[in-house]
Amino acid sequence: MEKTTVAAGATVAQQRDIIKALTDTVSEEIKPTIDEWKKIKLVGGMVSGALIAVGISAATVAAWAYDWFWSVLRHLIRP
Repeated sequence: MEKTTVAAGATVAQQRDIIKALTDTVSEEIKPTIDEWKKIKLVGGMVSGALIAVGISAATVAAWAYDWFWSVLRHLIRP
């Protein structure tokens, strides 16, 4: 019984050390990469939103210019 308890304790201690090593590896090597990807996604979302806003604005200006052009043309052509 005592040998089993000691073996179980050693196994748990070994697992704890492995988990701590993996946690340290993740926090030191992988977390900065994940943070950079989050920044890239944020910047990409902001650029995408800006392009959408510019596209909507350009479409609005084009529609307004089209209406204005035809109203001016009708006014000039009118007898």
